Amino acid sequence: MDGRAYQSATLLNNGNVIITGGINLQNPWLSSAELYNPATATFSVTSSMATGRFDHTQTLLNSGNVLVAGGEGSDGVLSSAELYDAGTNQFTKADTMLNIRGSAVAVLLGNGGVFVAGGFDGNSLETDTDTAELYPSTTASPQNLVSITVTPANPVITVGSSVQLIATGALSDNSTEQLSSVIWKSSNNQFVAVSNDSTDHGVVYMEAPTPGATINACAGPICGSTVVGTPIAPVITSASNTTLTAGEFGSFTVTSTGNPKPTFLESGTLPSGVSFDTSTGVLAGTPAAGSSGTYNLTFKAQNGISIDAVQNFTLSVVPAPVISSFKAASPTIPTGSSTTLTAVFSNGTGSIDNALGAVASGTPKTVTPTSTTTYTLTVTNVAGTSVTASATVTVCQSRANDYVSLAGTCRRRHRHLDPHDNWNEFHFRGRGQF
Repeated sequence: MDGRAYQSATLLNNGNVIITGGINLQNPWLSSAELYNPATATFSVTSSMATGRFDHTQTLLNSGNVLVAGGEGSDGVLSSAELYDAGTNQFTKADTMLNIRGSAVAVLLGNGGVFVAGGFDGNSLETDTDTAELYPSTTASPQNLVSITVTPANPVITVGSSVQLIATGALSDNSTEQLSSVIWKSSNNQFVAVSNDSTDHGVVYMEAPTPGATINACAGPICGSTVVGTPIAPVITSASNTTLTAGEFGSFTVTSTGNPKPTFLESGTLPSGVSFDTSTGVLAGTPAAGSSGTYNLTFKAQNGISIDAVQNFTLSVVPAPVISSFKAASPTIPTGSSTTLTAVFSNGTGSIDNALGAVASGTPKTVTPTSTTTYTLTVTNVAGTSVTASATVTVCQSRANDYVSLAGTCRRRHRHLDPHDNWNEFHFRGRGQF
């Protein structure tokens, strides 16, 4: 390993530090590089740069590679650049900068590109330059990266405070490594800002109260996220009552606001067959037969912020609707005639389709269909449970005197011709009788 000054050092995704270039008494421009392992507190030699340089910039890219640019070398102030591949530990030539520059500043941008500005231009007076340029953005991800996890998950912080987020990459060989090359973005930078600066990379600052902003950490197309918000006391927002039907499955969800997301407590006696999930707020089940009645419950939402939210809740269990009968007084009628429909039901309100509307149990409803029509009766209880029944009225499509009804069908009357060519009617007496 070489002694060196005016070198550059960059933290890699794998936790090691790459140190490149610099000068020493023996060599005014070093091309050598070495790795420092913080876990073992040891240095090791890695491959060398193509060009010896000092006072150069060094930037960790989204891909996990390192861009080395400019500085001074044997040819004076440099415009050359090269890339260090952390996977292969090799340097390769990169695109040359548009300007020569030493002691410049390089910053990784949110789009993955690198902004390089300033420095000196290397003339005899070594004057500063006011030029700037962009190294093209890259959509590449670190080699073998499969996914990114951001921790802590869904932190809650107060206004004016901050939290350090960590992006951890899962690799295809099932190993993980902390990613220093990610680009951080906030869905609401006005309220929740996140830094990409090298001094506080991944630090989130809470600027104003908000239920939450999504913070993304991306390396090329692969991203991970978490939600950062301010503490908000719980409030129960759902209705304070519901009704279920005995013998029928039903559910109701207790909802709330608050940050962190509240959990629930329930007190009071539930009907047999019904339970309450304290994590989701879902009240669900099939009330047992005979469990009709009113159940007074209390729900509580809590998230550790301020006081808990409390709601008095009424659960009603009602019997299922029942249809005893639904029929027409005359199931077969001639054209232009009327009949009545009578429904007998309980435990609900009834209605008949075909524009007949509401109907009371046991009260006939007059109908005059122009063609054979099937009527559907629907009975619904207060819980929304419905049952149906139907009745059909057959209409004989002819003159009333030409047809008679028998067992719900239209039957033609029998006629004979008398000697005076007058039509007379046989009286229909029933099957086999004339």
